[in-house]
Amino acid sequence: MAQIEGVDPEAPEPVAPFESHDRDAVAEALRRSARQAEAADTLWACGRRAEALRLACLSFDGALKAFEDVDPPIGAADRRRIETAGAAAQLPLPSLERDLEDVHTRLFDAWREARELVEGSLIEAAEGPSVVARERRRTVLGSLFFVSVALLLGAWNWAFLPESIEVRATGYRVLDTVETWPPENIIDRDEMTYWHLPPGDTGKIELRFDAPRDIGELRILNAHDLHADNQNRKDRRRYGHASREIVVRAFAGERLLAETEATLARVRDFERQTIELTASGADRVEIEILSFFGEGGGLAEVEVRP
Repeated sequence: MAQIEGVDPEAPEPVAPFESHDRDAVAEALRRSARQAEAADTLWACGRRAEALRLACLSFDGALKAFEDVDPPIGAADRRRIETAGAAAQLPLPSLERDLEDVHTRLFDAWREARELVEGSLIEAAEGPSVVARERRRTVLGSLFFVSVALLLGAWNWAFLPESIEVRATGYRVLDTVETWPPENIIDRDEMTYWHLPPGDTGKIELRFDAPRDIGELRILNAHDLHADNQNRKDRRRYGHASREIVVRAFAGERLLAETEATLARVRDFERQTIELTASGADRVEIEILSFFGEGGGLAEVEVRP
């Protein structure tokens, strides 16, 4: 057989980076890491940042173990970033929200970025640079589309919802650290999202305005379980969380401007209750849940009107 010039016939054939490793195991590790990263982002956005931080660290650690097993080719600068994030993953993490500091926000971002570097390097080693380049172009185009949509929504919100409202609550319900019912749901104009107190708890929720305003009434949609199926039929069989007796207060600073008690009914067809509350120059409204139906208190929507 003729020998090809410049090629050593005794040299071993090049080995693909993953041939000595279990591709399925690496792929499963990356899928698990991606799911954990997505859950961490959700928790972070919902304000459960201590839990999100621990989950982001766990997500990065899982991807890092796959990276260390395969040891794919990667630039020196990116490798240093991954190693630095790996060293930070050994640090003790706060278990309470009040113990979080600015450094923990930087850690959250560092673990997320390092995990993406690990994932990219493993995919490129397995699939080749051309496949990765094509997928990255798709990702960029998709990102541009979603950024455009976000800008349009932001412009709409600026035009029709010029006043920002900060929502605070004494607590909210969390299930399996991923599914949550946060306070912000009461002002999202979505009748099918709710704020729930933890099961068995009473508590308070506050709406803080960016500027003092005059108030005449509140329109409240109680928490409910009116979920529609594919035939648009509502499920009215259960009431897991709904508020019953409440007290509504308006404040200017620490000064109480107005207070009223009310009893909310169970929601039958997305009907809202009007509660009169007259106050001038209020900078916040507080709703205290005194009793509830089912497992705990909650509200779906609150609208403050002049």
